[in-house]
Amino acid sequence: MNKAVGLSVVSIIVWGLAGCGGKEPAVEKAALAPKPVTIKIASQTETAYNMIADTVRKKYPHITLEQMKYQNNNFSEMLTRGDKPDLIEVGQGGLSAMQTAGLDYDHRLLIKESDFDFSRFKEGLLDYPANFSQDRNKLAAMFIVPNYYALYYNKDIFNRFGVSYPKDGMTWNEVIDLAKRVTATDRGILYSGLQFPNLWDPKSQLDQHYIDPVSGKAVLHTAGWRTVFETLGRTYLIPGNAKDSNPAKMFTQNTLAMIPEGDKVATYAGIADLNWDMASYPVFESRRGYGPSLAGYLLAVTSISEHKREAFQVAMVAFSDEVQQKMAMDGKATAIKGFDHLFGKNIPGIESKNVQAISKNQFGKPHGAVIYKEVPTLMDKAFSDYTNGMKDVNTALREVEDEANQVINKSPK
Repeated sequence: MNKAVGLSVVSIIVWGLAGCGGKEPAVEKAALAPKPVTIKIASQTETAYNMIADTVRKKYPHITLEQMKYQNNNFSEMLTRGDKPDLIEVGQGGLSAMQTAGLDYDHRLLIKESDFDFSRFKEGLLDYPANFSQDRNKLAAMFIVPNYYALYYNKDIFNRFGVSYPKDGMTWNEVIDLAKRVTATDRGILYSGLQFPNLWDPKSQLDQHYIDPVSGKAVLHTAGWRTVFETLGRTYLIPGNAKDSNPAKMFTQNTLAMIPEGDKVATYAGIADLNWDMASYPVFESRRGYGPSLAGYLLAVTSISEHKREAFQVAMVAFSDEVQQKMAMDGKATAIKGFDHLFGKNIPGIESKNVQAISKNQFGKPHGAVIYKEVPTLMDKAFSDYTNGMKDVNTALREVEDEANQVINKSPK
């Protein structure tokens, strides 16, 4: 960790009087107490604050953490009302908005001054967020809670229909074929075989974007997006397996057999009547071994902070052994090496789960935020038009690309 800013050491040398037995000079070091400082941390979820507050109080008693809120990645509103955060907790979806507001700061400048051993970070984790920045040449934030992905499945539903459980390494097509066998009505209850929460995660497995990061234009009418539509579209062509707006709720209510998504181990383990397990996240045949792009919560020192070094000290508490160990034991992925063996130790019954599934795939390439929020919505509608048989795949993709570019062209530059 960094040395406390403002800490100076004054050496007071007390010399013995001549003729006092030839004793060695006594040396006493007195340290000036660091000046009190308040570090303001802005968030939408309080995840970062809850992670680090207790440790910061113990480690840096001169630092007071103060919380402030922002909503919907609206940093301009926060600044207008006079809130000036030193730290911002943000998802990768909010980094572009943070940068547009001029709040981003290159953390590599702070890393150079730090005592922390940054080789302890898991491979690629520090480089990853740099690809979210608008110029792709600035480390504007650091992952404090990296996400993980898995295919969660309901064992009772598979047992009910006498079907074998999913296995690690399955492709999307294999999982969809399996879903056909567990989509049925039994005793008046309709069971859905597979639902997926979004297109964002699967498309990132094939390195498909909504908007080209170089040209700034929509890039939707591509072979990769066609593969996403055609492959995942098979899910909702299964008789009785209509797309649902809330797959997670279906899963917790025991009517959904499989759901591929992120960090849910602790959530599902806390539901007493949910008999679940997990396999590795499904992959595309052309991209075996690759899961979705890395996501999660990040923490950023802001450009407007007047206490950047202290703010960075606070941020680095998230990577302390104390915090990382607790995260792992609570069923969270860690940013630092050496804690994976503790994963879920605080979760009753976790020893019976296939927790190794979360590490079977490599992360896909970095995918930053989409500034034009209408574009993913347009893409979801195009996918529905395709799966409902209203348009063929090429027409759906060609037309949605045109619509997306109209949104981009009308938006203020």
